[in-house]
Amino acid sequence: LSIRRQRQMCIRDRTNTGRATVVAPGGITPVTANNALSYALPTGNEQPVVLDMACGASSWGKIGTLKMYGEPIPEDWLLNTEGQPTVDPSQGPILMPAAGPRGYGLALTMGILAGPLVGGLMACHKNHGEPSEHFFWVINVSSFTNFEEYVAEIDRGIRTIQACLLYTSD
Repeated sequence: LSIRRQRQMCIRDRTNTGRATVVAPGGITPVTANNALSYALPTGNEQPVVLDMACGASSWGKIGTLKMYGEPIPEDWLLNTEGQPTVDPSQGPILMPAAGPRGYGLALTMGILAGPLVGGLMACHKNHGEPSEHFFWVINVSSFTNFEEYVAEIDRGIRTIQACLLYTSD
């Protein structure tokens, strides 16, 4: 990230993970991949803002870890082959989207950017074995605003967020 800071760049990465494994809200047929999205946003003196997330209810890696340890998963993560919710990771080949329509919308959008936009396929048209496509973009912050003013505002925002009062259940 220090190179990104030196070059005053925001990085956005999206990787199309392959075949469809995530359903649309209310559906039982997978139509999009569990596309990840990640951003790295430079700051001044504060830690950089980094987001790296899957658009499904969970990453397949976490589900694999829970399966490895014999742990159940939350009911709203997976569907079995009949389209019924399951807490058994070995019986759930279909992933629900994170946050319902919002996660589905993100997964679909990320799949379009990293699929058809770069000459690939939509996840719903992939079987097994097709390659994953990738989409990256880099934003030169100075093309939009003064970089030092940008990082000063981001740093100020981070400090404001960190100073917020925390919820207590008392």
